[in-house]
Amino acid sequence: TANALGSYRKLVERQPGQAAPLLKLATAQIAAEDLAGARSALQNALRIQPGLLDAQMMLGGVELRAARLDEAQKIALQVQQQKPDHPAGFTLAGDTALVRKDYPAALAAFERAHKLKPSATLLVRQLQVFNATQRSEEGEQRLAAWLVANPQDAAIRAVLAESLTKRQQYPAAAEHYLALNKSNPGNLMVLNNLAWALHGAGDKRAASFAGQALKLQPDNPMVMDTYGWILTAQGQAAQGLPHLRRALSKLPDNAEIQYHLAVALFKTGDRARAQGELERLLAGGARFPQEQEARTLLDQLKNKTR
Repeated sequence: TANALGSYRKLVERQPGQAAPLLKLATAQIAAEDLAGARSALQNALRIQPGLLDAQMMLGGVELRAARLDEAQKIALQVQQQKPDHPAGFTLAGDTALVRKDYPAALAAFERAHKLKPSATLLVRQLQVFNATQRSEEGEQRLAAWLVANPQDAAIRAVLAESLTKRQQYPAAAEHYLALNKSNPGNLMVLNNLAWALHGAGDKRAASFAGQALKLQPDNPMVMDTYGWILTAQGQAAQGLPHLRRALSKLPDNAEIQYHLAVALFKTGDRARAQGELERLLAGGARFPQEQEARTLLDQLKNKTR
């Protein structure tokens, strides 16, 4: 980044009166978290070339990152006035409203932008609004409709599958991950997420796909955890236990992996070590989705030892 900044500053000096080098400099400054410098460069670019859309949108993004929401909104309105048939101004307005948590305004702006120029990116932004207002299913329906017309859009399919997984709609999520695995075989993230979705759906194929992911990256602790936990849940705790031990050795502060290891120890009959893992886990104060299950299992183990 430092080298890029130096190069672009020289470019700006050698090409005075041109906006393009200033945009390149601002890009590097944003990467370096120099928002004030980026703002200055973009404002200079707009003095040279007023109404330059790329500079306006980049400046709007800088103001959002700097939490200068009123300034971002001013730029959004200016772009809307200059280019009323272009989605950019409405997209920036939606982004600004989303940061303000003005969800109705954000959704209206994103819908207006999408009407002007339909795009998958705008549908993802709409899903963000629906997620924030506990209406995820409505956003998912819009992504699903997009996929009917654009079945090869793997990025949107992945977003939809992830959203469905978060809502524990595992069978539907698994169908999308299966489609992604068919169109893009050998993708680690797809295989790992497919395994989780199938596991959530109670599908025995989960272990096979988790195993495929593990072959791709045998030292990846998250993949080890997936494979080890699925084996444990499918009644093969002895086979899953070594993978969970290795996963925790690489991520010793990961509460979910520690919980998975404790369950595997319990299922293989090592009650004392299971109890020790659970006590250390819960004493650490980390929050994790299975916290209540961990407390229940610990109480069960303590009662058995009395």
